[in-house]
Amino acid sequence: MSSSDDGSEPWEVVLKLTSDGGFLRIDGNKVTVSTSSETDDGSPDQQPPPPTTHFSTVFSANSTIDDLMAAVIRRKIDSLLHGVNSVILVFGTSHTDRSELTIGSPEAMGLVPLVIKTLFESTDIQGLHESRYSVECKFTAMTDSDSYDLVSVMNAEGNQTNIQAAKCADDALETLDNGLDQLNVLVGEGVLQPGCHSLLFDVTYSNTNVVATMRFVIVADCDNPANSPVIDTLRSVVGIRANNEDVPVQLIGRCPLTNALLPSLTDGNVSASCITCVHNSEDDLQDTCSVLDFADSLQQLRTRPIPVENNLPVGWESQQTEDGRMF
Repeated sequence: MSSSDDGSEPWEVVLKLTSDGGFLRIDGNKVTVSTSSETDDGSPDQQPPPPTTHFSTVFSANSTIDDLMAAVIRRKIDSLLHGVNSVILVFGTSHTDRSELTIGSPEAMGLVPLVIKTLFESTDIQGLHESRYSVECKFTAMTDSDSYDLVSVMNAEGNQTNIQAAKCADDALETLDNGLDQLNVLVGEGVLQPGCHSLLFDVTYSNTNVVATMRFVIVADCDNPANSPVIDTLRSVVGIRANNEDVPVQLIGRCPLTNALLPSLTDGNVSASCITCVHNSEDDLQDTCSVLDFADSLQQLRTRPIPVENNLPVGWESQQTEDGRMF
């Protein structure tokens, strides 16, 4: 991924395979859809050249979550600590468990818990008194027309808020667990249908100099008809932006997911990556080709990530108690 003279950079799009073999041919970072067909007389059918997509990195089915952390996520944690916003879009076919990859399971941590753990273990935080920085988490479920806060807490002023402050990794992980419990409640009550919602998890870090958010967005199953409006809207916005055209306001406003991704789709101040998950199986040929086409269009977009300063009140450094706590 390279930056241009104006400070912009393209989306980083990586491919994560959940099965090897199949109809995808991998050559380094180049992925070609390879299908064989014959005419009625048994001779090879003359077809146009198969579509080819280039990725920043291709991860085989044998790759681990640590490989993804090392190649994609760790530098975004470093950027977060230095005030640079980022979005990680997790998108793919229905036979890929994107929630397990991102959120995790009882047996293994996903990307979000690993980010939380790594963030609080960083020397940037370890060297600061807890009054000199803050970490806040937000967890949201989204359909094609509505969003649902999965975290609701009482703030210091006695008001309900959907943002949970975290002073340690366990606090942030508890936010994630509580949100998953609330998600199960909404599914159990029929408010949300299984496989018909996208998930958004924000981690916001600030200190006396900078403030930034890392946003994970897990897109709902692309081939589920119930998700067609949100998927179609997202594809439309990406296609329009890839042609350097302005996105109609009415198109943005009707889709909460598109709103959540808007800065990364409109040359905004954010570093953007997409983890494209596909199941390399003939049964998923049409769905996989559609997902690869979307991934290719994302690479035509650019963003302009720069550190965001935290505009604190003048005299912040002098406003502290005798034991060093800021107020």
